[in-house]
Amino acid sequence: RLLQNAPFTIPFNVRASVFSALILSFEQNMLFYSQQPFLVHRGHVFIDAFDRFAKVPDSPDMFSVRFRDTNNLVEEGYGEGVYREFLVNLCTEGFAAEYGMFRQTEDGEVYPNPFSYEVTGDPQHLRRITFLGAMVGRSLRDGVVQDIPFAPHFRNAILGRSNSINNLKSFDRELYRQIMSLRSMSEEEIENLSLTFTYTVDILDEVREVELLRGGRDIPVTRRNCLNYIHLLAGFKLNHESARQTRAFLEGLGMIVNLSWLKLFDGKEVMKLFGGDAESAIDVSDWRKHTQYHRADDEESAPVHVFWRVVEAMSLEERKRLLKFTTSMNRPPLLGFQFLNPPFKVHVEWDASEERLPSASTCFSTLKLPPYKDFKTAFSKITAAIEGTEDFGLT
Repeated sequence: RLLQNAPFTIPFNVRASVFSALILSFEQNMLFYSQQPFLVHRGHVFIDAFDRFAKVPDSPDMFSVRFRDTNNLVEEGYGEGVYREFLVNLCTEGFAAEYGMFRQTEDGEVYPNPFSYEVTGDPQHLRRITFLGAMVGRSLRDGVVQDIPFAPHFRNAILGRSNSINNLKSFDRELYRQIMSLRSMSEEEIENLSLTFTYTVDILDEVREVELLRGGRDIPVTRRNCLNYIHLLAGFKLNHESARQTRAFLEGLGMIVNLSWLKLFDGKEVMKLFGGDAESAIDVSDWRKHTQYHRADDEESAPVHVFWRVVEAMSLEERKRLLKFTTSMNRPPLLGFQFLNPPFKVHVEWDASEERLPSASTCFSTLKLPPYKDFKTAFSKITAAIEGTEDFGLT
């Protein structure tokens, strides 16, 4: 009862653990996926997935995904790691501004594009947004960390909370500055602006005028009513302009995750659920504690000791790249490496030359490590391998 009525009196990690227990586990769903592979092309992951699963976004067959490379050849990787990489790529594509379904604020935070139809010309634009919402739900349910920041006003919409003028600054600084300046203007200065209770939008060179209230085009903004104008304009931009797209997204998200469960969290905490804790360091001791090894005695071997010395010496960005190189995610699960599935593994390739770079199999979260014996060599080889890695086929 306390969790329902006063959730913020309970520590975040406890609420996050409860949330994890409420949603279906990754292992349960993996039991039922099809053995027939579902193929997607790199660079066209969202489109391929939408075409196949738009009507059944919760289908377990999605776990059987495999990639086609740029030469249209089927990559060898399969399993949990490839499914995880698939969801990361799908969301990266779907939220990209180039797709037209979402926009970005000046700070690079995403929110639904109110003109998704005008930009894309796609009569299925809302269905695509619904599907993307469902894929965010799958990511939450299946512990797939996404590096896509939602704009604060969009987070509030997800939580069923209304936005106010206080949220406008992070959304559009220039608009916020302009309308807030009305408060310090004289009656004459406001009158000279010839403002009415309308807002003008320019959509691909087509100008539209939207009334902020009934008959708004005939109501001039004055010093007496400018505060009402400010709040109505902020409410329109933050709560109403993208309402159709936001509803479509929430429809999809709600297909996978009970939206009421998300109300255990505030906006910043929801982003931690979705994307891990971007502000915290990667805990090497926790990483090491929950690592598995190809051979039991490898854990105490010289190459493994050297490897962990390298990880400890890395910067946060280097650790993120190493994690992405081996798992396709650049952050660990929110509650730690014990929730990484499949677990991180180190496979020491004893017969390999120390001149070789390490490789990775993301479908098994496995680092294939040559038997480096000195720190300097190991550091240079590992950092060289993780620089600029984009594709994660089985190697």
